[in-house]
Amino acid sequence: MSESDLTDDRWIDAHSVTCAICGGLADERETKNLYEDDDTHLEGETHWDCWETHECLEGGWLIRDPSPDIEADIDPQSETVSLPVVCKVCGKAYRMCYDFAALYDPEADTFEEQMQINAHIQALHNTVNSLVNNGQIDPQEAQYLRDNIIAVKDRLEQHRSHE
Repeated sequence: MSESDLTDDRWIDAHSVTCAICGGLADERETKNLYEDDDTHLEGETHWDCWETHECLEGGWLIRDPSPDIEADIDPQSETVSLPVVCKVCGKAYRMCYDFAALYDPEADTFEEQMQINAHIQALHNTVNSLVNNGQIDPQEAQYLRDNIIAVKDRLEQHRSHE
């Protein structure tokens, strides 16, 4: 190994960062610095492509809106609760709506558990879609996996309703 190879390796190591969105290595000279963006709730740096193509609703990037002046809304007519959320990548504001059925036992914090289950189910669906889009599995296998994900969710809901 020549001295120039060692210099190149040290140069790469010195300028490599972990992308805050995808977790891959990135050259810090070619990334977006998230510390400079007041709207994002992520810290670090990210590939420009990850920043520009992230999908707030598909990637599970939503968190509760930390603004103290934005509150949840309860609509008794439609029997729904609407929570303020923001994308932790780009800061875009959304409202997530749930029906009262998701709130059946506030003492046991079941609403939070249901949100976690839904987030994991959505992440599984996103993974299957990504595999199909990248040509790693065929659409028929993907549908089989989606059906299994729905079956697991249904089983979890059955068990939770017996508690």
